[in-house]
Amino acid sequence: YIDSAAVAHASRSISAGRISVGPRVMFPERGTDNGSYQAWVSAKGEYDFSNQNVPVATGLPDLGSVVSMRIAGGITSRMGDGTLNVRGDVFGIGSGEFTAVGGTVSYDRPF
Repeated sequence: YIDSAAVAHASRSISAGRISVGPRVMFPERGTDNGSYQAWVSAKGEYDFSNQNVPVATGLPDLGSVVSMRIAGGITSRMGDGTLNVRGDVFGIGSGEFTAVGGTVSYDRPF
């Protein structure tokens, strides 16, 4: 392709995927004055794989085969008509490539 600086680049392709296997343990649901909440934890083994033809000079990450572990936990809280979800993750554990921390918070309410 030709970029905005009129420089020609050869085609590149990257395909990547992940296989993730492990248990998710749900604790008993607890009632509150206006709903309920339920905590959970999980531990998963993950295998990241790719098929790419990107030269090292591009600066793109090497997405070769990586085996790692992910630990996560969270709470799902039903409040009135909606549901609040809070989740935290630590992943890339033991990969030798990276360790990352992430989290999400969402609120779902039907219309």
